[in-house]
Amino acid sequence: MVKIEFENVTKSFGRKNRVKVAVRDVSFEVKHKDFFGIIGSSGAGKTTLLRLIAGLEAPTTGSIYFDDEVVAEDGKIKVPAEGRNIGMVFQNWALYPHLTSFENIAFPLRARKQPAEEIKKKVEFLAELLDIKEVLGRRPGNISGGQQQRVAVCRALSKDPSLLLLDEPFSNLDATIKDSARSLIRSVQNELEITAMIVSHDPADIFSLAHNALVISNGISIQIGKTEELYNNPYSIDVARAIGEINLLPSTIFRKDGQYLIRAGDSVSFSIDAESLRTDGRIEDGQKVILGIRPEDIRLLTKQGRESRYSDEWVHLCDGTVNISGYSVGVFRVIFNVPGISKDIVTTSEVPLSGGTPISVLVKKNEMLLFNSEGVSVMNYEVTSGGSRLVEASK
Repeated sequence: MVKIEFENVTKSFGRKNRVKVAVRDVSFEVKHKDFFGIIGSSGAGKTTLLRLIAGLEAPTTGSIYFDDEVVAEDGKIKVPAEGRNIGMVFQNWALYPHLTSFENIAFPLRARKQPAEEIKKKVEFLAELLDIKEVLGRRPGNISGGQQQRVAVCRALSKDPSLLLLDEPFSNLDATIKDSARSLIRSVQNELEITAMIVSHDPADIFSLAHNALVISNGISIQIGKTEELYNNPYSIDVARAIGEINLLPSTIFRKDGQYLIRAGDSVSFSIDAESLRTDGRIEDGQKVILGIRPEDIRLLTKQGRESRYSDEWVHLCDGTVNISGYSVGVFRVIFNVPGISKDIVTTSEVPLSGGTPISVLVKKNEMLLFNSEGVSVMNYEVTSGGSRLVEASK
């Protein structure tokens, strides 16, 4: 296991007038035995961070520490990749097609010239741990994608790494086996008690594996914290989108009798307590804002179901009409519209709803988010101990 620390790390590529800043002034810490996630869209800087950790790139400025030892600093790599004891699982798994699964797993051990008996013992132990003993004699082209991924994980673990790096490790797997693959990785990390990091654009990877995560956008670290804090209390729209699906509705906010009234479209209108919002000069009467609602915080009632009993945590938002619904992972994904709002709104339903069905829209109290015109949250949530750390975006 190892502790990792980034201190004001910037990485630039190019020269003179063609300099591109891939990572700008990023700082974070990964504790011993932690499973840490880095999430962001394509081009956000995730791969650059991974290469910096692996020792494949040197930071232009700033310092990187492994267990308080400087491994790279201000343009210089002080501890090379081979000296950092890292196991990596790549997006394409990078298995040698002409070698058997046994030989692929054993490759790093043979490169270290370890005794054959020790290599056999290690490979068989890992194959047992990841349940692939039956494919040890086969080549990658003769086993399934899920088995190839397990072989790649075994190879990364074969040299007893202090740090396991996962680069979009599930992107080539079928949706039906992704969950079992994630569960396997989590179990292995717990079993071996090693520090692990996953880089992904998929929130499902982050929520299923990571304890803590960093959200990165355009090379800037926007927010760092526990995954649930990032989801429930996003600093900005970029964070909210990166960590999960969200409906974003253009709205206007008005002051009224010590409260704030939010209006969107022709029919959405609700009040929110002043204590729920940051009033440090960010909010003005008649200000344009963006209302954010997660799909799971919406419930739809049809004409036949409007007598259903819902708890007091649900309030009526507006009426609307179903556009279309489709099946997805045990529930029906419903897209609906409300008067005066051109954007489709997404939620889920336990039953299929046909297009054109009139609906009553309920939302969960205290779960709605508001962002200003710059995309920054105006919610007055408190960051709990051990929770998220807000990082003001640098220009």
